[in-house]
Amino acid sequence: VMAADTPVNVGLAQYSSDVKMEMEVGKYGDIAQLLRAIEDMTYRGGETRTGQALRFIMQYGFKSKPVFADIQDDLPRVVVLLTDSPSVDPVNEPARIARDRDLFLLAVGVDSLKAELNDITGNPQRTITYSSPQNLFNQIPELRSKICSVDNQGCLGQPLDLVFALDASSGVGSDNFVRLRDFVRSTSVQFDIN
Repeated sequence: VMAADTPVNVGLAQYSSDVKMEMEVGKYGDIAQLLRAIEDMTYRGGETRTGQALRFIMQYGFKSKPVFADIQDDLPRVVVLLTDSPSVDPVNEPARIARDRDLFLLAVGVDSLKAELNDITGNPQRTITYSSPQNLFNQIPELRSKICSVDNQGCLGQPLDLVFALDASSGVGSDNFVRLRDFVRSTSVQFDIN
């Protein structure tokens, strides 16, 4: 477990034909409010536009807070993308730009998407796949480990900003969306949430 003085600021987004920030990074009062926001996310349907989601999150997902008058924080920024369907729009360019802007991209999805997820993360070590929906929850320790590897000091180091991006498209379907949402809830409680 992370040290009490190294909080994780969590944000939530869901995407399909468009992207919706359900909760901006750190815009909740306590863990109960965050868990309610996760639970309140509803399935939307539509196309899987992962590239658009990456561009949106890169632009709007993280709100730096001034440490002093005009100095921005430099917390590591992590995006955990959860999907079960291939993107209908290009992902390589938005993912490369996000990585160039120091977003740490992690992707979780079904085995059949491994190549696309590797393209998004730029590193197969940052991709987690599973063979069946029931196997998804077995991936929580691996995801936690990958999130903790963001900086050299691991989870006992500096705090980080974390955005979960959930695929809410028709390709995922309502049942799998609920499973992805529950995965985010179960993963969120693994950290000391600020």
